[in-house]
Amino acid sequence: MFSSKKLLAIAAASLLGTVFAFPASAETISGQLEDADQNSIVGWVWDTEDYNHILNVELHIYPAGSEKEIVTLTTKADYYRDDLQTSIGDGYHGFTCPVDWDALEGNDFSITAYAVSETGKTALPEIISYKKISLVEPRKAKSQTEILKPSQTTATDSQSTVLSGSVGSSGSGQTTAPYWQSGPGVPKPMPAEKSVEKGQSLGLFITSGYCTCELCSSGENITFGGTVPQANHTVSADLDLLPLNTKIIINDIVYTVEDKGSSVAGNHIDIYYASHEEAVAHGVQEAEVFLVKEP
Repeated sequence: MFSSKKLLAIAAASLLGTVFAFPASAETISGQLEDADQNSIVGWVWDTEDYNHILNVELHIYPAGSEKEIVTLTTKADYYRDDLQTSIGDGYHGFTCPVDWDALEGNDFSITAYAVSETGKTALPEIISYKKISLVEPRKAKSQTEILKPSQTTATDSQSTVLSGSVGSSGSGQTTAPYWQSGPGVPKPMPAEKSVEKGQSLGLFITSGYCTCELCSSGENITFGGTVPQANHTVSADLDLLPLNTKIIINDIVYTVEDKGSSVAGNHIDIYYASHEEAVAHGVQEAEVFLVKEP
């Protein structure tokens, strides 16, 4: 769509005998450096006087608290976003710049951005930060498995009922877990409740959240394993450590490894959520991960 608009603009100018240029000034440039995650830095920038003027973006990365720059990345602000289409009338002014944080020395970073036009650079007002997710050493596996039965579970028990979904509480004092709740991305109910055994402890893992939005998964709604991701069910993991279809337990919820990610390596698991808000709310947590012991 963007290319066709550009061609139409050039063709129209050619009919008049001249190809017009619209140099941008600092006064006509607007934009925002929005966020940095495990994979990329995102934001938007545009020339308020010319929708068809696509600007370049420079991203400068510094160690937190330092003025000595580590690296400069460049990208184009030509990425389509529905929210920009709604807010400014043209969606083709977003940018998503890939970042290999592991290749950069240090753990905490500050990022600044400049819009680059024919007349120079315009600094975007925001300064954002990013902190690497630090992986922890797995703990030694427990010597015995934990057998979980609904009849033995109370609020004070060290054991808990594990079902393929969220754990709830019934009025009888037992923990019951009708794991299914209505909503997009939530799996269908199982025919009947089913207790499972915790198998080997894999130790402590870093957990984070993701969804199928443009920021998290570039809009992909199919997992690497070819399934439709489901909340309370799908996780992304290092497939060398946890192969596809491995069933694991995190915080008393049974998940299945169905996906992988470029930044998901070692003892790091990305948990799928039905919305971006829920994925962001998960943040970065630490949890013990167990294999499911098959009957």
